[in-house]
Amino acid sequence: MRGIGFYDSEFFVIKKDHDLVAESIRRIIMTNSKERLGHPFFGGNLKAALFELKDETELEEIKSNMKLQLEQYEPRAAISQIKFGTSDENENGVELIIGFILVGDPKQDERILSITIES
Repeated sequence: MRGIGFYDSEFFVIKKDHDLVAESIRRIIMTNSKERLGHPFFGGNLKAALFELKDETELEEIKSNMKLQLEQYEPRAAISQIKFGTSDENENGVELIIGFILVGDPKQDERILSITIES
């Protein structure tokens, strides 16, 4: 599988397999609800949700919502983990770690995608 990507590059590039799916996951997570015309429920709404955190229960709800979004909009990936941590680069930032395996990959090779969200 191949497609056009633009994250982490200066111009559009052709990406394939794990890189293409990782880009798709990043797009889904970083899109806010109601941001896509005609798809009001698309997106992880991560930026809005993260900075309203009050307790561990809300954090688990955010993780659950992200997993549901990824299962619905990126069927090529089986999500193996979702974790939050603090950003080394920005003390006000949050680092999101998402582990995934390509569906149908005979090697079952888990890839880790790290996304830093800055306030």
